[in-house]
This record gives sequence, structure tokens and C-alpha cells, in this order.
Amino acid sequence: MYHYRAFPLTVANSRAWLPCNVYRILDVYDKNGNTATAVEYNNAGEFLVFRSDMTLTTIYIDYEGHPVDLETGLPLIIKGHENACLHYCLYMLHYEDILHDRISVDAKNRLEYNRGAELLAAMSYKAKNKSRRDLERNDAIMYDELPEVAKYEILGAGV
Repeated sequence: MYHYRAFPLTVANSRAWLPCNVYRILDVYDKNGNTATAVEYNNAGEFLVFRSDMTLTTIYIDYEGHPVDLETGLPLIIKGHENACLHYCLYMLHYEDILHDRISVDAKNRLEYNRGAELLAAMSYKAKNKSRRDLERNDAIMYDELPEVAKYEILGAGV
């Protein structure tokens, strides 16, 4: 998720259309950069609804959202995660058929296996996208937490 700050929205007829990549709205306010000027709203899914007596024409929101290409609006996928996304979408495409037993057991098992295998592969691929500092931080945490069993030193821990 990306954290978007002070994203402007145009208000028309007491409502403002939300961007397509919104996951969670954090703040809605009326002055750019000033979250103390909060605006009352109802989230209707695709747009925000305001009181009918509101006179603002532009509001600003802070939100967490999926990363998207600013030119095309398509979601950005980390290189190496394409197959995981593909098999997840294929599984969800047939999800209703799976629930109502309209698909063969063999096809259902193949969809579930491929989805799980590709998701695990994508999760193990995460190390490629970590910096040296992230990897060193993980190593420091891992080796800093050696247990002392019954107050005996573990061989090699004191070295």
C-alpha cells in the first residue's frame, strides 16, 4: 500500500468521486495540508457524500491505496508476482462455480493448487525486493533472540 496525502477531490452535488485505488480513507479535510479542518462525510463506496448545505468545491483526503500507473490507471504489480496475480484471478473467476459444485473436482483441485503454489512462490520472492539494510536488520533481530534454556548458555552463543 502507498500512503497518499492531500489528494484533491472535486465536490459536485454534495458528493466527490473517490480514486479507484482507495483501500482505507484516513482523513477528509477542507484545507490543503491541514487535517484539523475535518469534514463530515459518509463513504458510499465509490464516492463520499456530504451534507447538502456544504459549500466547498474541493476537499482533500489522506488515504492508503494500491499503487497504480498514473498514466493508465492500471495497478502496479511487483516483478515476479505476475503469476500469483494471474492464478488468484483465475481462482476468483471460478469461485462461484466452486462453491456450487459446478466445476469438476479435478479442475477445482488444480485451481486451488496453482493458486497456493504461486502465492507461496511470490511470498518467497520478497527477498529480492529488500535492500541490504533490510536484510541486515532481519539478521540482527534473528541472532539477537537466542534463548537461554534453563539459564544454560547455548554452545556457540557466547562466541
